[in-house]
Amino acid sequence: MKRCEWTAGVLGREFVRSLTQSLPMEADIMSMLDTIRDVGSWAQGLPSIPKIVISIMVILVCAFTLLLLWTPPQKITPSDDPAVKAAYERMKRVLSGLSVSADGSILVEGAPVDQKLSAYYKPYAMIEEYIRKNPGNIDGVYEIIWDNGGYDGRTIINDTDKFETLVRNFFARYADVGRAKGDK
Repeated sequence: MKRCEWTAGVLGREFVRSLTQSLPMEADIMSMLDTIRDVGSWAQGLPSIPKIVISIMVILVCAFTLLLLWTPPQKITPSDDPAVKAAYERMKRVLSGLSVSADGSILVEGAPVDQKLSAYYKPYAMIEEYIRKNPGNIDGVYEIIWDNGGYDGRTIINDTDKFETLVRNFFARYADVGRAKGDK
């Protein structure tokens, strides 16, 4: 006795029929297999050169798919991003008006800052000093900003607002690009 007949006899013909009818994908799968079988029969009847061409096309599609899947994405550091470079240049240009004199007082556009306000200017002066001593080191500037309050760890007064705006803009762009690229 065949297994199918035995199953139908044990479980009941109506139950087996309800199982096979409840699988609507079965008909789709069967028609797909029939189509594949028909394509195989058609391909067998082709001459050798078309078979070779079709085989090469299939191999190239498979190779391209594998290449896409296994090639790692190009790693771009945030310091190579044009938006980060532009923010760095703006920050560098504005912070270049800050300097520290020999006696340690902070100067803005050559004018000394009131001693009571110098603590507010100090982080920006340190960032500017790093930029001046290490031109083009965008990654290092990001780290110096971290050391001097990060995104919003500095106390802001009206006089330092323009410096803070540019430092935050640079810091945020660098961090956003780093997160998007998987760095830092």
